[in-house]
Amino acid sequence: MQHRVGDLPLIRHIQDTLSGFLRNDLGLPVRFAFDLGEEQADRLQQAQADKIYLELGVIGGSDIREMRYGLPEPAGQPMPRFISTSRSGPIPLASLYALAGQIDPETAAPEPGALLPHTVFGGVEGVVPNPPIKTTPLAEEEYGSSAMPTAPPAQPVAKDSEGGGAPTAGITTATGITGYDLIGQHHNEEDDDEPDKDAPVAKAARDAELAAFRRFAKARRKDGRWRDFKFTATDPVTGHNLNDSGRLAIRKDAGEVAVAGLAVRAADTGRVLMLQRALDPEDPASGTWEVPGGHLEGSESSIQGAWREWSEETGFIPPPGEVSGAWLSPSGIYEGIVWTVPSEDCVPIGGDRDQIPNPDDPDGDITEALAWWSPDQLPGNPAVRQELLANIDAVLAALDGTGVVKAASPKADAPAKGASADWPGWQHDMDAANYWAEEIARSLKATLTVTAAEQLARDYLAQHQLPADGNKPDKAQLTAATSEWLAARQLDLARPLAKILPKVHADGYLLGLLSAKALAAGKRRINLGNWTPGDTAQAQHTIADNDADENYDQLTDDATGDAQGMANTRHQELVRLLVAGLLAGTTALMLAESLRDALGSITTALGIAITEITRSSGLAALVGYRQAGITQGRWLLDPSPNTCPTCSGNAAAGPRPIGAPYPSGDSYPPVHPHCRCNVGPA
Repeated sequence: MQHRVGDLPLIRHIQDTLSGFLRNDLGLPVRFAFDLGEEQADRLQQAQADKIYLELGVIGGSDIREMRYGLPEPAGQPMPRFISTSRSGPIPLASLYALAGQIDPETAAPEPGALLPHTVFGGVEGVVPNPPIKTTPLAEEEYGSSAMPTAPPAQPVAKDSEGGGAPTAGITTATGITGYDLIGQHHNEEDDDEPDKDAPVAKAARDAELAAFRRFAKARRKDGRWRDFKFTATDPVTGHNLNDSGRLAIRKDAGEVAVAGLAVRAADTGRVLMLQRALDPEDPASGTWEVPGGHLEGSESSIQGAWREWSEETGFIPPPGEVSGAWLSPSGIYEGIVWTVPSEDCVPIGGDRDQIPNPDDPDGDITEALAWWSPDQLPGNPAVRQELLANIDAVLAALDGTGVVKAASPKADAPAKGASADWPGWQHDMDAANYWAEEIARSLKATLTVTAAEQLARDYLAQHQLPADGNKPDKAQLTAATSEWLAARQLDLARPLAKILPKVHADGYLLGLLSAKALAAGKRRINLGNWTPGDTAQAQHTIADNDADENYDQLTDDATGDAQGMANTRHQELVRLLVAGLLAGTTALMLAESLRDALGSITTALGIAITEITRSSGLAALVGYRQAGITQGRWLLDPSPNTCPTCSGNAAAGPRPIGAPYPSGDSYPPVHPHCRCNVGPA
C-alpha cells in the first residue's frame, strides 16, 4: 500500500517529466521509465503460490511447467501429484489413498464403517527419514529380551493397480493393533532378515551432522564462547547431551562452574532432599543418590542453573528460602548450593519418599525417586554418588551452615596494570602464566605428531569394532579397554611436563617470595629487576640470593610426581576422545585432529600454569614471612569475580598462624584449579 499510494504516483510523475523533456525539448523518440522490479516481484509471488499448491497436491509439477512455460513433458509422462511434509518429505497421492481407505465423495472423509489400516506410514524411498527416538523397554533392560512378548505379525497388504498398498479386509489381531510392539515402534517380523533401506540414509545424515557439530564445537572452544548447535538428524536427547558436553568443555577451559546442584534443606528437621538417578546401563552413577542439579545453560549463574535444574528434575518449584551455604568440587566445575526452607512440608513429595518421572527419558518408563536424607547418613554410604562422597567434608560443612557463602566483591576484578593490590604478585602472575601456557601446550602437542596421531587413530578404530548387531558396547568396559590399549602405546606425556614444571615453579616462587617481603615491609609493589617471565636462571639466582631455596627444592623434587599426575589426566582425556569417536563413527583423520587439539589446548595449559604458579607462589610466601618475622597470616581472595565458596570460607576464618591450615585444610593456595588466592600478613 505504501508503494502504490505513496511512491508510485511520484515515480510516474518523474517518469512523465523526464519523458516530456526527452521528447519535446530534445526531440528524441524515447520514453523514460524506472525499473520498479514489479515484474520480478510478480514472478516471485507467482512461484511462491505455485510451490504452495504443488506441496498441497492441488497441481503437479507438469501442470506448472505447462501453464508457466508452455512446455510439455519430454516423455509424455506427467509428474505424479503429491503432498509434502517436513517430517516425511513428498508423499505420493497413491500412498494417501492406500492409507485412507474408502472415501466419501461428499465429505472427503472415510466412509462410515470403512476399515482403517493399522499400519504406520513407512515413508518414501529416496527421502531421508526422521526416525523416532528408540529406547529399550525397562522390562527388557532388567530381564532381557525374553521378558518381551512376541510382536504380532504385520497385516498383509494388497497392492492396488497404481502400486499403492491397501489393507486386506477382515484381518484383525487379538490386540487390535497390528505391526507394533509394546513401546510403539513399528516392527515387521518379515523384514527382520533384510537390511532397513532407510537406515544407511539416516546414518549418513546423522554422521554428517555429527561431523558438522565437531567442527562447530572446535570453533566454539577456540572462541571461548558457546551457543547451542541445532540438531535435525540426531535425536533430541543425544543433541541435548552433546550441547551440554560442549558447554561444559568451554566452562571447564575457562575455569568456571559448569554444573550446579541445589540441596534443599528443611530447617525443622535438618534433612536434605535427595534424588535417586534412574537405572541406566550407560550411566556410571546409575541408581545412586545425589543433590538434584545439572549443567548451566547460556549465561546462567550457579544459583539460576541449580534452581532451574531442581525444578525440572523434581517437578516442583523451589519453595521460598535462603542460601545458607555452598561447596565447590575439587575440580572447580561443580558448585553445590544449600537452600534452606522452613519445613519438609514445603516440598509435597507425599511422605519420606516418592517416585517421579525421569525428565531425560522420552518414553517415561524410567522413574527416579526423591527422599529426605539426614546429613549423617551420607558419609561412606555406598548408595550416595561417588563424586558427592569424595567431597563429603565440604558438603557437610555447607549443610550445617559452617560453609558460609561470601558474596564476591563488585570490586574484585583483576587490578589494572600498575595499580596496587592486596597481593603484589597479581600484577605479574598472569604474564608468567600466559608465557608458560604456550610452552606447555606446544610441548604436549609435540608428543603426538600429525603422522603419529593419524596412525594411532587408524589403529584404534581398526582394533575396536562396534558390535555387528548394532547394540552399544558397555561404555565402562570399553573405556577401561581403551585406557589399557593407549597405555600400551607408551605415549610419554609426563616427560615434557617434568622438564617445564621446575621452570614454571621458579617464576611463581620468585613472585611469591618478593610479594611476601614487600608486604612485610609495608609495600604494595615489587622490584623484579631484570627478570621477565621465562627467565629461569634469573629467578633461581634471586631465590638463592635470598636464602629461600628450601621450599623451592621441595617443588623441584615433587615435579616428576606432579608431571605424572597431570599426564594421567591428559591420558584420560585422550581415552574419552577415542571412545567418543568410536561410538560416533568418527573418521580416523578427524579423531587424530581432536587428539592433537586436546593435547595442544591453550586453555587447559593455562589452567595448569595458573595453578602451579599459585602453588609455588604460596609456598614461597611462607618462607618470606618467616624470614621477616611475620607470625600471623590471612587468606587473600582471588582477584577475579569468580571466587569459590571454599576460598571465601578461608578468608572469613580470619588470621591464622603462618603455615597453619585454614578451614579447607590447606595452609596456602591453591584450593582448586585456576585458583589465584594467596596468604597475606595479618
